[in-house]
Amino acid sequence: MSILYSRIRELANQKHISLAELERTLSFSNGIISTWKNGKPSIDKVEKVADYFGVSTDYLLGRDKDDEKDSTPEYRAIQRNAKKLTPSDQKKLLEIMKAAFGDVYGEENN
Repeated sequence: MSILYSRIRELANQKHISLAELERTLSFSNGIISTWKNGKPSIDKVEKVADYFGVSTDYLLGRDKDDEKDSTPEYRAIQRNAKKLTPSDQKKLLEIMKAAFGDVYGEENN
């Protein structure tokens, strides 16, 4: 069984949805994800799944860094979306996070 299929199944279980429901949501043909146990999907389908779950395509394909495997889908979505911001907007976001969650920031984040 491929790591791709295993990770998709795991993420679907975490969201309490079936693979069939995921396929319908993403407008995939019925049963397509099951074929990924041994086959290879197109990159656009992998990207759709990654976007849906808020994870990287590298995570789905098993190419993630060790520290990513223990993080939540929400954390990975925050990281991925923060990379899309301009440096100025990243600074603004950090200030918002400090204001909202100041108690979790140590001296290294100042």
